[in-house]
Amino acid sequence: MGAVHVGLVTHPRSRFDADGTATRQAQDLADALGRRGAGAGLLISDRDDYDAQALPLGRAELRRSARYQADLEYRWRRYLASAGGRPARAGGLDRVLGLAMAGKRQVRTEALWPWSDGAAGRTAATRLLNIDLSHLRALDAGVASGADWVLVLEDDARVDDVEVAVDDVLAAVAAVEGTPVAFVSVSESIPLAELGVDGIVGGRLSASTPSWLVATTTPVTNTVCANLYRSSFAADLAAGIRARGLLPVAPIDWRLNEQVMAMVADGRLGPSSCAWALPGLFLQASMHPA
Repeated sequence: MGAVHVGLVTHPRSRFDADGTATRQAQDLADALGRRGAGAGLLISDRDDYDAQALPLGRAELRRSARYQADLEYRWRRYLASAGGRPARAGGLDRVLGLAMAGKRQVRTEALWPWSDGAAGRTAATRLLNIDLSHLRALDAGVASGADWVLVLEDDARVDDVEVAVDDVLAAVAAVEGTPVAFVSVSESIPLAELGVDGIVGGRLSASTPSWLVATTTPVTNTVCANLYRSSFAADLAAGIRARGLLPVAPIDWRLNEQVMAMVADGRLGPSSCAWALPGLFLQASMHPA
């Protein structure tokens, strides 16, 4: 049975760990994995590691980040469309980006990112960078542990029963053993139709796998609330993020999408490289409050 390392991404001011709920749950998950002989350790990343000297966030950088985010979203929609996805109806970012691409450069950059300027923008970007740095710590720790798989959770991931969740995580690991699956989406976050992936996600991996573990016709993601990464993919993801750099700023969910697109383009990920748990094993509490 493949060993699993658990990484939790949180911070001192998080409302989702204000009473220690997320921290206790992560510890309970790691303990339960250990009792089954499949534990490889736990890292709780609760630090704010952002360094303003190393990653300065001036007005020009915030505006560059706005353009970068819009371009990422545009490329992801094209990626989904090429794979048979059905992207959601174009919203504000689509319209602004479309005008900019048409050469109408008078479009205000601020429209691309509501907080792309001023103190509010710097605060929001700082938060995103701290999340990036915590995800990198979780990925690095998982790879360094020698685990076969790295389970990275954000602190709004919730389970009703830790023991059942661990059984399901290990069932997923066993089901994809010997397959090309590099990562498994295990959170219940954004609905498939809203993501535009309902034409991509679905179908049994094989007749012997759990019915809730489904295949995808091309690698696609939900949020990064709860993902199960093969260790080799975790290493590639961390290396890819570092190679591109943390500036311009983008949400970690989109950095994962960018790495997926790059790895599909160069052949490191293929059509069978991704699986999803449906419904997800972890409920994203920020999207699905009790």
